[in-house]
Amino acid sequence: MAAPARGSSTSETQLHIQWVHLTTHAETGGAIVTSYHLEWDAGNGQTAWSDLVGYTSDYTSSEFIATTGVAPAGEYALRVRAYNAHGWGADSEVTVIVASAAPD
Repeated sequence: MAAPARGSSTSETQLHIQWVHLTTHAETGGAIVTSYHLEWDAGNGQTAWSDLVGYTSDYTSSEFIATTGVAPAGEYALRVRAYNAHGWGADSEVTVIVASAAPD
């Protein structure tokens, strides 16, 4: 699974996180994805991971906006994985998103 990416609505007070849905037989093992589990390090340098969405209840969207715990210029590591009838897939590569507005 590809790493999550910074969405266009990321600002100093929120992270807009996007990822690509898994759809092909090779990606899903032939079973429909029923949840995506998004985790972040809450800005702690990847020393501990916390759930943002999708672990305890199904989440099938391919984007999420985090506002709680986001500080201006904070650096946040994120990873995502998918769930289907075969269980949880491997975590994606980690991506780091900075809470900042895009330059004009």
